[in-house]
Amino acid sequence: MADAEPRPWTDVLRALEETGRRRRDGVRRIGRKAFTLAQLARAGLSVPRAWVLDGRHFDAFVERCLPAKHDLRALIRLSGTYVGDERCARAYEEMLGEPLDDELVDAIRALWEQHLCDVPGGVAVRPSLAATGASSSVAMRHMHSVVGLRDVPSIADAIRTLWASSVVASAVDGYAKAGLKDVSMAVLIQHVEPSSDIGLLTRITGPSEPVGGADWHLGVLQDDDRQDGWRRRAQLLLPLSVGDGDEDLPPPLERMRAALAGGGFDKVLELGQQGEKALGRGAMFQIAVTRNRDSDNQIVVLSAEDAPRWQTLAGGDDSTTWIEATLGGRTPEPPTRLTRSIVERVLECATHSALESFRCKIDSDAQLMSSWFGRSYLNLNALLESVTDIPLLTPEDLLYAVGGVGADRLRTLAGRAAATSRSRLRMPFIGGSAVMAQVALQSDITQLERAIEVDARDLADMDLTLLPSDAMATTLVSAQALVERCGELWAKCAAGQLAHALSVRAMLSRRLPDVDRHVGYSLSRGVAGVFTASLATHTGRLVDVFRQDARAAAKLADPGVRTPSDLPDGQGRGALGQLLARYGDLAASPFELSMPRWRQQPRHLLDMILLLLTVPELERGEVKHRHAVVAADEELARYEPELGAVERRLLRLLLDRSKDLSRRRATIDRLLFRALSLVHKVVGDIDRRLHRIDPEMPAGGAFHCSAQRLVAALRSGRPELSRVIRMRLTERSQHRRAPAPPLGFVASPPRGAIPIVTSDTLEGLGVSSGVVEGPVRIVRGALPRELAAGDVLVMPRFELALAPLCLAAGAIVCEGGGALSFGAELAREMAVPAVMSVANAALHLRDGELVRVDGRRGVVQRIGGEWSRGSRAVGGTPSR
Repeated sequence: MADAEPRPWTDVLRALEETGRRRRDGVRRIGRKAFTLAQLARAGLSVPRAWVLDGRHFDAFVERCLPAKHDLRALIRLSGTYVGDERCARAYEEMLGEPLDDELVDAIRALWEQHLCDVPGGVAVRPSLAATGASSSVAMRHMHSVVGLRDVPSIADAIRTLWASSVVASAVDGYAKAGLKDVSMAVLIQHVEPSSDIGLLTRITGPSEPVGGADWHLGVLQDDDRQDGWRRRAQLLLPLSVGDGDEDLPPPLERMRAALAGGGFDKVLELGQQGEKALGRGAMFQIAVTRNRDSDNQIVVLSAEDAPRWQTLAGGDDSTTWIEATLGGRTPEPPTRLTRSIVERVLECATHSALESFRCKIDSDAQLMSSWFGRSYLNLNALLESVTDIPLLTPEDLLYAVGGVGADRLRTLAGRAAATSRSRLRMPFIGGSAVMAQVALQSDITQLERAIEVDARDLADMDLTLLPSDAMATTLVSAQALVERCGELWAKCAAGQLAHALSVRAMLSRRLPDVDRHVGYSLSRGVAGVFTASLATHTGRLVDVFRQDARAAAKLADPGVRTPSDLPDGQGRGALGQLLARYGDLAASPFELSMPRWRQQPRHLLDMILLLLTVPELERGEVKHRHAVVAADEELARYEPELGAVERRLLRLLLDRSKDLSRRRATIDRLLFRALSLVHKVVGDIDRRLHRIDPEMPAGGAFHCSAQRLVAALRSGRPELSRVIRMRLTERSQHRRAPAPPLGFVASPPRGAIPIVTSDTLEGLGVSSGVVEGPVRIVRGALPRELAAGDVLVMPRFELALAPLCLAAGAIVCEGGGALSFGAELAREMAVPAVMSVANAALHLRDGELVRVDGRRGVVQRIGGEWSRGSRAVGGTPSR
């Protein structure tokens, strides 16, 4: 029997404008993205030429290469289980290793020869999820287009990679959460428009409507000087109504405004209105600005979505406010699977522990924690509802201590929570319970310290790779329990600090109604031994030693220097060894468990010392600490004359207790980093064991499994995790390509778009008094590229390992954090003005621009004029 005639390539790859006309050719076959673009093309909008490979080819590919019970329907049913993860990993590798069938490759070659070979910008391969259900676009968040392809093999590889990526566990979990049961994957092969001006057009960016109103907004990619250029960048938004004015805009928005000069904004608005007729209100468009032969602006629609609403996080609704919950700073990319599994557990235990010390409980129907793109978020609504009966505590006080929400949202949440009735009958019991918890705190800390030291000695004396697998699992469980216990005690200590701060303010406000919100914190500063301040002080001394040891200082710049022994004999080598002996459990991101500790790889610390050596006016930590002590004493001297004798005595007692809690918290900080270092060591040994069993497993792969998964695999006697780990690495690369969500949002995060504030004034939470003027220094990576005395350090979130930079800082501005955060504590102890929870500060402010920071009012204000290097204090507590 003769072979059947091959189909024409035009039957395999159909032109975009010819698709979506018939019911049988709808979303279920060609995907929502292709269907939407086809609608816009027929409506007369400018859309790049494209061809559609419908979902039937994906279905045939899956049926050909996957074993039984590995199809998407079966995988979705097993979502969230160990068996489901293993089957997803196997399906991913099977699909990735299977070549496309000859008919499809021949069709791609024919398309290339006739339409694609001479396209200047190359070709893009874009996924188009083919599924039924209004939430199908939610499940697409893990998928990313491949752009700039210039030959047939690369196009075929991109299609196979996209198809394989549709079955990784995080994608399948997305399908399950979106309620999808039958999923396929169509593909768009599209011309790439030769334009660097790529933007976003939208009315809203999610149910929270962070840009507000019904005005159209235009977004562009933010500037990004990081080396990982493959990472997708967040977008900045501005209203079209101000886009054609003369406002001072960030550089990327300024370039887009220049590209749209001469009627371009009118064309963008017309496109949006025309697109909404086809897709309905709330449509979102990705556009490119190009020039035609007459040098006129042409707006091209690259992609469009007719349902730009993210799915709300589990445990919340459209009114729930979420803030990112971390143990410390925030890295640009999501935490590894191991870190996430341990940190989520620690945060949940710590929060419940703090609430239990006040006899408060979370409602059984409420979910306190949820996750998004590998990050953990705290349900503020549930938290506020659980603390309504605590004496003296108002919603504003709690949000001020926790941080993470801007001033406007803080007022909204506080007003809603204040309407909740309070039970006065419970107040005496709550107060008594809190006192008893504080009394037992020192005994708990002592027991924890002994347990950690015992485990540390045991681990130092043994090679875990020689132990049986179940013994390694038990060791990991024990180390994780120590971290959880540290988190619980830290939360109790922080709750005690909050209670004392509220008591101080309540006492003073009886005589001085306009007393500052953070008076209870500022009066108790100047405590010797606070962890962050001690780290900064000791690093400053080390820098002084290297200034005197020129040979060691010159050797620091050598990348080959990995340990103190690589330095020449002298004071610098000895001082570095002493600092590592005390703070070696830290890392560039100490709460990321895959990050090598300073004791193992001190390169980050050495780079920071080199940076501080470039600052000739570096102030000693002891001097800055004395400034804080003097400022606290002067502030107390202003208040005491207004109080009676008994009140003054009680005030002194409260401040002494608060300082004692600060010292205990410093002890817990040290124990926490020691416990995290133990977990890092245990998992490193587990990783070597797994690598010995399976040499093909990627190095460091154990850090990409949850702690529970590692324990289960070791105890099973068959720790075969290499396939799952390779899939986790793929998921991580996908998550890293997505823009990091904002620190706080309502219901669900906006789609990578952040509204620009055209005002010269930004508001946040003032946590350390003082008014300072200085140039902005944006800190996005591990360290800033340069540093000078008086720089205003602006960062997404304070990273504890950056504490020594405060020796040169004129002020600190953070997008997240509150009065009890590491950054706030450091700023108060070093008399550095600081403002926390300034929404998107690292995007709104420009590197080098002059600002005035008011740490009491919580205001950051842009100011004009020439600037001579070095900051000056213009009021309040001087920074030097």
